[in-house]
Amino acid sequence: MPSGEIEHGNGRVGRAIRLRRSGHLEAKELLDYDYNNAFSLAAWIQPESPEGIILSRSQTFNAHDENSGKGVTLALEEGRLKLKLIGRMDDWIIVGSRQALELDRWTHVAATYDGSRLAGGITFYIDGRKVGTVAELDYSNGGIKTKEPFRIGAGADKGSGLLGSIDEVAVYDRELTADEASMLAVAENLNEIARVQSSDRTSGQRHKLDQAFADTFGPTAVTSSWAALNRLRRAKEALMKRVSSVMIMAEMDTPRETFILERGAYDQPGARVSPGVLSALPPLPESVPNNRLGLAHWLVDPKNPLTARVTANRLWQMLFGEGLVRTPENLGTQGERPTHPELLDWLAVEFVESGWDVKSLLKTIAMSATYRQESKRADGGMSEDPTNRLLSRGPRFRLSAEAVRDQALLLAGLLRERLGGPSVKTYQPDGLWFDIAAGGGYTRDTGENLYRRSLYTYWRRTIGPPSMLNFDSATRETCTVRTERTNTPLQALNLMNDVTFVEASRKFGERMYLEGGRTAEDRLAYGFEMATGRIPSARESEILDRAFAKQLQSFRVDSNAAEELLEQGDSSADKRIGRGELAAYAMTAGMILNLDETVTKQ
Repeated sequence: MPSGEIEHGNGRVGRAIRLRRSGHLEAKELLDYDYNNAFSLAAWIQPESPEGIILSRSQTFNAHDENSGKGVTLALEEGRLKLKLIGRMDDWIIVGSRQALELDRWTHVAATYDGSRLAGGITFYIDGRKVGTVAELDYSNGGIKTKEPFRIGAGADKGSGLLGSIDEVAVYDRELTADEASMLAVAENLNEIARVQSSDRTSGQRHKLDQAFADTFGPTAVTSSWAALNRLRRAKEALMKRVSSVMIMAEMDTPRETFILERGAYDQPGARVSPGVLSALPPLPESVPNNRLGLAHWLVDPKNPLTARVTANRLWQMLFGEGLVRTPENLGTQGERPTHPELLDWLAVEFVESGWDVKSLLKTIAMSATYRQESKRADGGMSEDPTNRLLSRGPRFRLSAEAVRDQALLLAGLLRERLGGPSVKTYQPDGLWFDIAAGGGYTRDTGENLYRRSLYTYWRRTIGPPSMLNFDSATRETCTVRTERTNTPLQALNLMNDVTFVEASRKFGERMYLEGGRTAEDRLAYGFEMATGRIPSARESEILDRAFAKQLQSFRVDSNAAEELLEQGDSSADKRIGRGELAAYAMTAGMILNLDETVTKQ
């Protein structure tokens, strides 16, 4: 779609448009990519001025708007190509070419971006040849998509357009290879190239002929093999996109010398030191190198008691709420001594001899008479063992933040236990991240991603899911081996109102109805036993029966409230159960889930 003053004339390939800064062409569907999408831009240009925007999909510049200039811009500045990827005023990637373009001459330009969010992912080609680049800004953590149209020959600001001619504009949804960029810079058709002596052909001309031969004009064996090769290349690219890269460390060929600094002054080195382990612990085995690989062998050496003791203590802490050493972050002289040192030694030896089998050790602890004790205090036990250091009763503590949600989803039959994969965005309050620099707010997932284990829930740096922070999850600002457990009214409100737990309650209520028997008493007892691992007492059964009857009466009077409750969450409600009855079971199941967030054993 033309806009403003546009002239037409002879181009590098057929007809071209000539722009006088005030005119441009628009196409709404092109270049609609984000900062993590690869793309390429190319065009023949004949600039008459060293300044002007060639191609863009960006917003106007406004000093009072943090989204000023948001989008993609390919421009000429001081005669050099410049590609800008702008998310906000403080979130830019700007890369320029070292080579300047000649004025009043047709030149083919191409810019490619690999979607890496790095300045190093941008490449420029001038007349098919890769040129050097200079990164002016290299920070991108926000989206660059905009509703502005794709513009040929101008940006969103008036007077920003190109003074000159443009021909053969191309936009690709991938990063072009060097060979492809060189072919785009060939204006001649195949017949014209064929008339050029082979020794005089440019690399781009040769690539264009080879491509045509392999694609179309070669023997069937050649064209089919070329097509198969391209399919394999695309499959490889798709596979590589799914592979995550991680930083690794490697030993230097010549280790750097390290010295004790006198009084900590960097310019006053004292005695030279070398890598080693604490003298109070077993030495490195003679068969391993004195480096990080050797340290890894030493950590899991059966003669080293440290690793197994620390791990066994943390597994004990996971099941009992407190470790045998109640300072799991410090098992040294500055920490507490074990309450049961011989038991800790035995667990550590069992762990090593089992082949470091975590599941086996957890099963051993869970099946012990100590763990299977009643959690209520025995007569006189509170005065003799008020903090349960002597393990006079079974554990009783609130589940961890992640386990609270996972347990609710498991009882509801919603939990998806598939292993691995990317993080998922589960239900969160409306407006999450809207007022912070988080790249456009929070868009939750759908389908099974809503019900994956909390291990996979998306965190943005140190900004965690509010419900998990409400239940004392670690903020991830620093490493931690234990979190404090608090009990606040907000936690109860979270369990009663968060869509995650409301949906889990109604699906748990469905299970109670469909699997628990024929009477309300049987179904409520079934749900209670599923959640707590024990049969409810007479007093507990009475409370549940009374609560269910009250809810059932309420929902029979107000059927709209029942429908509103059953619409919470994406999963559908079972149509075989009456709306009021199902809503009553959902509310009663919610009571049981609130109880289940604490590990209770009578």
